[in-house]
Amino acid sequence: MAVLIDTDVFSFFLKDDTRKYLYEPHLKDEFLFLSFMTYAELRGWQLNRSWGPNLATRLDSALIRYSIQNSTTSMCEIWAGIMFESKLSGKTIDHPDAWTAATAISLGVPLVSHNSKHFKHIERLEFNHRKRIAA
Repeated sequence: MAVLIDTDVFSFFLKDDTRKYLYEPHLKDEFLFLSFMTYAELRGWQLNRSWGPNLATRLDSALIRYSIQNSTTSMCEIWAGIMFESKLSGKTIDHPDAWTAATAISLGVPLVSHNSKHFKHIERLEFNHRKRIAA
């Protein structure tokens, strides 16, 4: 089986954030995809936050485990539909989140995200995540 990992979950593992333990069961023995959008966000963080060589190397090492899914014509059509349907229903979705959702739908795999509220109005999107645990 395969899953698409959202930027937030990827970052938990990259930063060794304790929230990564919530998602380890969802990643074990799975084929892992990242959207091109997540890849772009991560590279943007690297540039905007002036990461040093240690963190940049950690990012490169972490990315080896993932298959980066690039945009396709079909994915663009799915993205346009998500944006249109969101607008019609009065819901807002950021462009990066719409690309992430479109990637998961295009691949036919569940999305693993810590921010499922950003995506819950997208009916065709399947989730594979844990609910937040109150501290």
